[in-house]
Amino acid sequence: MGQSAEELPTPKLVVQVIKQQERLAAFAKRAGNVNGNHLWVQVTSRRGAPLGGFNHTLKNFAKKFCLEDVLDDDGIHMHRFRKTLVRAVALSLVHAPKVLMDLLGHDDEQMTIMRYILSDPGILDEIREVVREIMILKGVDVILRCDELEGAGADVMKERINEYAHRLGKSAFDPQNLREFASAMTEGGQGWAIIAPGVICTGFTKGGLCNKGQPGGANPHHCSPACCNQIALSTFEREGGELESAHDLAIASVDYLFVSLQEAVDAGEEMLVAQFSGQIRSLMGRWSAVDKHTNDHPLSILLVQ
Repeated sequence: MGQSAEELPTPKLVVQVIKQQERLAAFAKRAGNVNGNHLWVQVTSRRGAPLGGFNHTLKNFAKKFCLEDVLDDDGIHMHRFRKTLVRAVALSLVHAPKVLMDLLGHDDEQMTIMRYILSDPGILDEIREVVREIMILKGVDVILRCDELEGAGADVMKERINEYAHRLGKSAFDPQNLREFASAMTEGGQGWAIIAPGVICTGFTKGGLCNKGQPGGANPHHCSPACCNQIALSTFEREGGELESAHDLAIASVDYLFVSLQEAVDAGEEMLVAQFSGQIRSLMGRWSAVDKHTNDHPLSILLVQ
């Protein structure tokens, strides 16, 4: 398995799977008296011959493992795997690229996204469409959870949602109206972005404090809790659909950083004191519970200094 210096090593699990498939293919080729270096082989009438396609094999797989009853009318076919990959990539780009890195066994986020995924125009178009749909659904979620919004942009967002609800009355929360409003609010799914668990940028196409004085759109690496484009939800959805408290996660991070801050103070490391203080301040200004917890800590005086 040759590779150039620009490529990343294949994950060990994938190597094991390929080696196992090589052994199985070699056995089938010997049984059918077939030569060739093809990896996927037929095991029925033309034993050992190259496999022309996977759809028939996948259907047999579903039948052997009694999966037919749990599949929809489309059954199982290769295109489903492409759709699965697209959705995995889209969710990763929206929520956390690390999901995709783990999926592909990579160590470099940019290598994962740019070289292996976004270099395919077909997949890229599908990913963009799924990302837009995800953000529109996030807009619907924000509308339905309007009362729990926090962050610098919460008041403006609540006012906008309340104005919409007042204008349409009872029909405001009909599924079609709700989706149309969410689509307009998120600029067709392109104007919002997930910055962190529970944290949403509602000005992604134009930016705010993160790119003040700079051309182009928002820069998530310079995201500020004080930005009027930012809203925060109390919970966020993990993989598998489980809800987790966003401010509890932030509080856990604050506690960890305070421990590191105390160690830096004890060691007299002024640069580290400044670094950890800044990291703690970056977690404030979004959730009142996090702010209260931070301000009640004995070391909070260092944050002011």
